[in-house]
Amino acid sequence: MKHIVILIVSTFFIFSCMDKKNNSTNVAKESRVIKTAEKPLYDPNDKILKATLDFEEKNGKIYFIGTTNLPSNTKLGIEVANKNGYTSQDYKIFVNDFHFESSGFSSQKNPLVGSYEVKLFTYFNKSWQKKVDIEILEEYTGQLIKETEDEIFGKYNQFEISKQLTFGTKAEVGKKNEACDQTLKDYEKIYKKIDEKLLTLENLFKKSSKENFNIEIGKWNRESRAWQRSVKVKMTNDCCNTGKRGLLLALTNFSLLESEYAFAHDDGGKDIDNFKKKVKSNLKVVKVAITKCKK
Repeated sequence: MKHIVILIVSTFFIFSCMDKKNNSTNVAKESRVIKTAEKPLYDPNDKILKATLDFEEKNGKIYFIGTTNLPSNTKLGIEVANKNGYTSQDYKIFVNDFHFESSGFSSQKNPLVGSYEVKLFTYFNKSWQKKVDIEILEEYTGQLIKETEDEIFGKYNQFEISKQLTFGTKAEVGKKNEACDQTLKDYEKIYKKIDEKLLTLENLFKKSSKENFNIEIGKWNRESRAWQRSVKVKMTNDCCNTGKRGLLLALTNFSLLESEYAFAHDDGGKDIDNFKKKVKSNLKVVKVAITKCKK
């Protein structure tokens, strides 16, 4: 009996020591957690404005991400553009715990490929900032801030940084450049063809009798509509958006010009010169745009 009591007491002592050891280990672990707690990305008391801008690709779209020490709920904007006339923007970005992320950017449902200028900015006025106190934003200083002025809000500060970023792999950029070279050649052909058609249509009207012209213009319009459909198929990328917009306007005004010619013998073609001027003006824009896109 004495031996049994000694055994029970010894067992209790061993388990008691093990429990104390475990408790000590837990306390040590808790202490280490407290000591290694993450520091804030920025010092909340630092009012010198800081910001970073980067991007990531997800599901074929470019998302702009970054950090800033501006307070949460500060509204930001991002504008993206390239030399070929591509422009897009997102004005609904809000800072969340020193971080921000834009919506996805693409071009006609295709990924952005090549070099683009990206501008991150915000305005410290009540029109832009409706979720954060303007007085808090006005405390920020630094090289990223500059003063601006307008008739509505008077003087106020704005923040802006711009970066030239390249999207896509080297192979993708090379493939895009080749496609753009071909697009510009196609645009030049379309431009010259419209210019030729202007003269041909004018000569057809001048040299044909009313009866013959009415027959010829019907055939002309059918062929012209088919041609316009075929060239619009070649205008689907963003290689030279300014040139593309100019060509689309030229084609629209040329169609209206054709309609004016169809009734010219009856009403004197009073709007022929007007639409002819519009087409020529559109073509001037296209010529300048193609020259710029080639550089």
